[in-house]
Parts: sequence; structure tokens; C-alpha cells
Amino acid sequence: MNKFKLLRIPADERLRFLQERLAEGRITRFSEIFMFLSKTAIATMMSMKVERFSKCFHKDPGGFKFAQFFKLAEKIEVDPWLLIKLFESEIKSNSPDHTSP
Repeated sequence: MNKFKLLRIPADERLRFLQERLAEGRITRFSEIFMFLSKTAIATMMSMKVERFSKCFHKDPGGFKFAQFFKLAEKIEVDPWLLIKLFESEIKSNSPDHTSP
């Protein structure tokens, strides 16, 4: 089961909450976005099939293209570099040689 439960509120409100939390710096990893938007919604916004998105996210991060992050950023109206930095944090936190402070 996914450790993040999708909030059960209308999509417009979820998007607004997501934008606020991103602006406040309260989201520190890409996976935290899943609390607000489903993987299916994110994959669709990035013009990807869900299966491809999941494969890239979990096994092959190099499979993502910068353009896909820019598409997502445009849809949720945030800076694309913020999404890229969140994804980088996600990769680093899941790295086998990652050490917690």
C-alpha cells in the first residue's frame, strides 16, 4: 500500500494545496506530491503512460526527460527547476549509499 494517502478533496483544491506547500518549501521530495495528485494524474500531465512513469520513478530515473518536468510544472504552475530538485532529492534519499544525518 502507498504510504501516502491521496487527499479526498476536489482536484482544484488539491492543486491549490500542492502549490501552497511547494511555495512554502514544505515538500522536500517528489514522492510527497503523490499526497495531492495521483501517479496517473502526474503521468498524464507529463505526457507519459502510467507504467512508463512508474518504471522511470522506481527503477530508471534516467528515463525521464527535462521536457516532461517542464510539462508538469506548466500544468501545476510552479517552477520546473523546483520539480527537478525535488526529484533529485528523491533519488538521493533512495540511493543505497545515502546516509541520514
